[in-house]
Amino acid sequence: PLNGAIVTALSPSVANELGISYTDGGVVILGITTGTPASLTGLQPGDVVISINGAAVKTVEQLTRNLGRSKQGWEITFTRGSRTQTLVVRNW
Repeated sequence: PLNGAIVTALSPSVANELGISYTDGGVVILGITTGTPASLTGLQPGDVVISINGAAVKTVEQLTRNLGRSKQGWEITFTRGSRTQTLVVRNW
């Protein structure tokens, strides 16, 4: 569901550069290409993905692995600003 998203692991230096808060890591969305599956999820640049289907995400590799584990859908938990949100994406 995140094909078309440009992502990187969130580190203190990346958080500082982007002007977002760093708490416990995650993977930050840097950009989303219009017309891709990622553009349909509702995620936005600056969102920090912290878990997929309850499994923690700290690195891009973990994000990729956790996304690959489900064929039916994904529960993506992320932070946007100071709020933690969860969205459900069904496999299309």
